[in-house]
Amino acid sequence: MGDNRMTMYEGWGTLQGMVAKGPVTLCPYLDCKNGSHKTRHVMEEHLCRFGFMPDYLVWHKHGEQAHHRISEPAQQNRDGMMMDMLNDFAMGFEFDPEQDNQPPPEVQEFYRLLEAGDGKLHDHTEKTVLDTVARLMAIKSDHKISNSCFNDITKLVSEVIASDHKLPKNLYFAKKMMAGLGMKYEKIDVCPSNYMLFWREDDKQSTCKHCGKSRYIQVKNEAGENVDTTVPAKQLRYMPIIPRLKRLFLSMKIAKSMRWHKERRRGSQSEDVMVHSVDGDAWKALDEFDPEFARDLRSVRLGCTSARPYSYWPVFIMLYNLPAEMVLKDDFIFLALNLNVFLCPLIEELKQLWTGVKAYDSYARKEFNMRDAYLWSVHDLLANGNFAGWSVNGRLQCPICMDDSDEYRLKHGGKFTFFDYTRRELPPMHKLRQSTTAFRKGVKVTKLPSKRKTAKEIMAWHRRLKLPYAEALMLLHNINPMHQERNVAESIVSMYFDVTNKSKDNFKARKDLALLYDRPNLEVRLNGKGKECRPRAEYCPKPEERKQIFEWLKTLKFPDRYAANLKRAVNAKTGKLTGLKSHDYHIIIERLLL
Repeated sequence: MGDNRMTMYEGWGTLQGMVAKGPVTLCPYLDCKNGSHKTRHVMEEHLCRFGFMPDYLVWHKHGEQAHHRISEPAQQNRDGMMMDMLNDFAMGFEFDPEQDNQPPPEVQEFYRLLEAGDGKLHDHTEKTVLDTVARLMAIKSDHKISNSCFNDITKLVSEVIASDHKLPKNLYFAKKMMAGLGMKYEKIDVCPSNYMLFWREDDKQSTCKHCGKSRYIQVKNEAGENVDTTVPAKQLRYMPIIPRLKRLFLSMKIAKSMRWHKERRRGSQSEDVMVHSVDGDAWKALDEFDPEFARDLRSVRLGCTSARPYSYWPVFIMLYNLPAEMVLKDDFIFLALNLNVFLCPLIEELKQLWTGVKAYDSYARKEFNMRDAYLWSVHDLLANGNFAGWSVNGRLQCPICMDDSDEYRLKHGGKFTFFDYTRRELPPMHKLRQSTTAFRKGVKVTKLPSKRKTAKEIMAWHRRLKLPYAEALMLLHNINPMHQERNVAESIVSMYFDVTNKSKDNFKARKDLALLYDRPNLEVRLNGKGKECRPRAEYCPKPEERKQIFEWLKTLKFPDRYAANLKRAVNAKTGKLTGLKSHDYHIIIERLLL
């Protein structure tokens, strides 16, 4: 959906405003289809019970300005984005008369690219060389075309088009032409066991100084001995962020948007309402730490996020200077590296960015010292172990309590548990602190709540990787609640419906319960055949109750695009909910259970 379309949520807000102004309005209910006027009460009932009319994505019946659907395919739109950026840059550049009339090196490189791209591919087409090469490289990436296949395609195209063409004859020359975009990356050899990087002072090492494994792939020679090759066993591909940050300011529109956090207008919104990260205490704390950094409205605040779609953890960089509606757009989120267990190159760049690097601002039409600061990271709990340098397994897995926690290992389950730890958060004289039956049997709690470590205390453990402004960071690492919510909700649903092999309420848990807690009605016992069995927990529904719940789930309806069709996940025969995604669990927790 393009920027000129109105989403369902924006349309719903507009619709509410229109209804509030008048007694009736057109109803976009499934059957009404904007064909009849309804009061607010009737329309709300229709929409909540039956949903919106299908494919009503562009709101044009409730007083909005006219919208036009985007007819060109997304692929063509993406292919033209690069040329738009380069043209925008060319129009925005102007030499500073006080300087030696020489543009910065990056600008010269862009001019070289513009000059090469301005020429037509041949005399019988309007397509430019740069546009054609960019689209070919995009096709290669999208369809995972090999280098030799790409060379064969360019050779064939060269033979069938006009002889005076300027198409590069192979991948090497195509890459050379595109090099001006500044999308280079650095290859760094890695220990096969992920213990170290063969980088900087360790660049000449051939074996890992921690585990002793070879840096290179080993093969056996004729004598049966292991021999090192010149091929690295594992590599980290690091994409420097400085060139890409500098390139953002070469676009006049983006350079202007990077000032938004200072030049924005709140309108009628109260100063007490947080509508952007700039309104938060973490942002203000960094400004107070270095007023000079805060004074320059081009100083960039960066965030890191990590996802785990496959067997690796890519690390992405986000820009918080931009307006809220632009921060999470794909165009302004870029990949830094593909293994976040090795953050040293990124941290070194962040140190350099705090001092500042020369960049060109096409909006102000002059060079400036671009300074950037890491603000926080956002990820799931597993990635927190790599970002924060703190184990998320074992006794010290809590990122808040750290070494001041009262975890203990379960004898039968073998895992660490924090059950009964929360009693420390109660007031000192609370009666539940003295209870020996409500929680663990025979245990009273006298400890006071744990004190959260400050950023200064945490970073003192990581002096080698310490950022100069670390002590000013209030929220070093943030856990993405969506991931945690899914894990918690999945455990609750599995335990509630007593799903075999997924429920945490298993035989081992019941045996640990007998040792630690006073719940005789839930302890494992022997049945008439002498086999162990688990008494049904009171919270688990009976078969007839489960049937009623599943029938209710099958009748649930939500507004279009608000939630998935939950009835598809209901399997009454197996008594399970299958195929649920993170947002589905969010709806279950936030809307159905509460």
